Amino acid sequence: MCVAFAARCFDAISIAQSAALLVHYGTGARRCTNAYLEYFAVSPYLSQKLTRPLPIKDGGTLRTVLEARAYMLALSKDRERRTQWQRAAELLLAQANVADFSKQVELALFFDAKLQLSAE
Repeated sequence: MCVAFAARCFDAISIAQSAALLVHYGTGARRCTNAYLEYFAVSPYLSQKLTRPLPIKDGGTLRTVLEARAYMLALSKDRERRTQWQRAAELLLAQANVADFSKQVELALFFDAKLQLSAE
């Protein structure tokens, strides 16, 4: 993710929390973004279920916001930079409505040809 995007991520948390995360992780864009997402690991938002399970061709099924987040953190740089994943990251960081986040993750998986559309 770009540095500007990572910097915006910290706008949602307090200055003290931002400073603590920056001291711990440094200022690189990926480190900042990962630190911010790790901050949300304690949030009940991540335990919410997606609007429907999303079976993926890579194996497995995304059922919760936390599982979708883990999938997003493992994306290649090429996939991570795509507009649909950037939008999903923005929704995640904003703790947007789970239905909106679910729809965006499903769309991103579809565009990447990673969404399993039918049972094999």
